Amino acid sequence: MEIANKKKIKIIAESVLAGFVICCLLFFSGPGATEHQSRNLKYILWKHGYVSYSPELALKFLNVDISFRHSLKRKNKAEIKQWFPDLRPLNNSNHYQSFYQDTILRLYPENRNFEFLWIGDSAWRIVFEKGKCTEFRIWKG
Repeated sequence: MEIANKKKIKIIAESVLAGFVICCLLFFSGPGATEHQSRNLKYILWKHGYVSYSPELALKFLNVDISFRHSLKRKNKAEIKQWFPDLRPLNNSNHYQSFYQDTILRLYPENRNFEFLWIGDSAWRIVFEKGKCTEFRIWKG
């Protein structure tokens, strides 16, 4: 009798585990999963450092993932580079970025200890003050 109960418990536990796995698969791969940052498995894995950087993936959801952007504040450049390895200074910018360069320099006088970096060729820029990230935002015109 005791062996039969152990088998029933094992079957129930395996069924619950299988159900959980199926639910997770449906949640992360079902309709709309790739269009929302909280359900895009590859984006979630990238945020936690398990998948390498892909600009198409990372920058697609950055605008709506406010909590992730806020979590980057007060991090230094080396820490930010873990997520965004292609950081570029103002003098190494593309046409779009150089359009905003004058505005940036007027908004932030050089006598302050600011450093500006663009994320690759994107419209996203990061402001570092005294070596720490203070602003993380997209420049739109």
